[in-house]
Amino acid sequence: MIDSISVRDNTVVQAGLLFFALSFILINYAIDVIYIILDPRIKFQ
Repeated sequence: MIDSISVRDNTVVQAGLLFFALSFILINYAIDVIYIILDPRIKFQ
């Protein structure tokens, strides 16, 4: 990733950032679902 930034390989940089952003979103969503399962006080609205 660092080499791609150095040589301005925009496609690789964009793909890497998209991967990190999507994984961050999916991990947060999974944690929210786990909280709902573990804590019965939390309910969908």
